[in-house]
Amino acid sequence: MLVVDDEQEIVNFLKEILLLEGYSVVTALNGTSAIEMLTDEISLVILDVMLPDMDGFHVCKEIRKSLSCPILFLSADATEKSKIEGLMIGGDDYIHKPFSISELKARIIANLRRVKNVEDEEQKHVLSFENIKINLKSHEVFVKDQPIRFTKTEFDLLKMFALHPQQVLTKEQLFNQVWGYNSESDLLTVVEHIKKIRTKLALLDPDYKYIETSWGIGYKWSITKC
Repeated sequence: MLVVDDEQEIVNFLKEILLLEGYSVVTALNGTSAIEMLTDEISLVILDVMLPDMDGFHVCKEIRKSLSCPILFLSADATEKSKIEGLMIGGDDYIHKPFSISELKARIIANLRRVKNVEDEEQKHVLSFENIKINLKSHEVFVKDQPIRFTKTEFDLLKMFALHPQQVLTKEQLFNQVWGYNSESDLLTVVEHIKKIRTKLALLDPDYKYIETSWGIGYKWSITKC
C-alpha cells in the first residue's frame, strides 16, 4: 500500500495505523517520489490532492498508466467539482479531510474487497496448464505471460482440448463441435488447424508439448516435456 501526503505527521500517523491493521506500507511526501515508487506490489494508493510538486490528480493519471489498483483521494477540498474530477480521471474513492480512521479503514476494506471479487470472478474463466493460461471469457491466451494470437477457429479448438484434458477427442468430434455438422469443410481442416496451434505454442514454449496425437483416433490435451 502506498501513502502519499506532503505532511510528514499525517504520513507517519497513517503508516502506523495501517501497519497495525497488517498492511505493508510505503510512503512518499510528493508526487515525483510516489511515481518512482510504483510497483506491481502496490495494492492500493492513498493520495493527497494538494502536493508540493504536482497535484494528486496528475499523480493519479501517471499511476493509471501502469497500475489498476484502487486509488483513494484525501482532500480538504469538499467541493463537488473536485470530487467529480478525482473520480473521472481514475480515482476510486474520495475522502474529505478531516476524516475519521474508522471511515478510512472501511473505505480501504471495501475497495480491496471489490478488487478481490473482480479477480475471483476473472479466475473462474481462466484455465492454467504449465506455462499457458487460457481466458475463456475474453478469448485471450498467454504463454509465459506473453499474449499469443489465435483465430476464432483456433481458439475454439484450443478451448475444446483445454476443457477435456487427457480425453481423446476424435477428428469427427472436434469437427462437429467447432465447424458444425453442416460445414462444407472436411476432416483435413482439423489436422491443419491443429498444426497451426502447435506451431504457435511451440514458438513461445518449446519445452512443452500440449496436444498429443492418438494415432488412428484423434488428439488429446496432454502436457508432456519435450
